[in-house]
Amino acid sequence: MNLSEHEVNLDVRGLLPPEPLERVMHALGTLEPDHQLLVVLDREPFPLYGMLIEKGFEFVGETIAPRHHEVRVWRKH
Repeated sequence: MNLSEHEVNLDVRGLLPPEPLERVMHALGTLEPDHQLLVVLDREPFPLYGMLIEKGFEFVGETIAPRHHEVRVWRKH
């Protein structure tokens, strides 16, 4: 499987709350079962993590640089 074919990218840097969270939740609602969502944010999205767990998603987050945090999200199998 080529990951890039199964990855949806969403850059929400520069948006004011609650728009980043709203866009992430919308994207997750349309995510295909075998796809991943890569979200790029200004900061680590602590409130998002609990929501992902409640909705049955798995994720991994990484700080790339100041004001550049990435979270990769996928559905649990």
